[in-house]
Amino acid sequence: VGISGHLRVGSGVVIGGGTMVHAHVPDNATVMGYPSAPWQEWNRSVHFIKKLPQLNKRVKALEKEMGEKKG
Repeated sequence: VGISGHLRVGSGVVIGGGTMVHAHVPDNATVMGYPSAPWQEWNRSVHFIKKLPQLNKRVKALEKEMGEKKG
């Protein structure tokens, strides 16, 4: 865990391992990630990042299909 600058970390805060806190954290918040984010937002981001290879393949297939139809 790292904390950048003079920040207020509220009472009852939970900070996930490896998190870099870069902004004030309100009371009873849970933050994770680099840069830090509320855990729900961080979890959603990780979920989408895991899907990027699949989405990239889908976009390439659609671009190829569109190119063939124009062609």
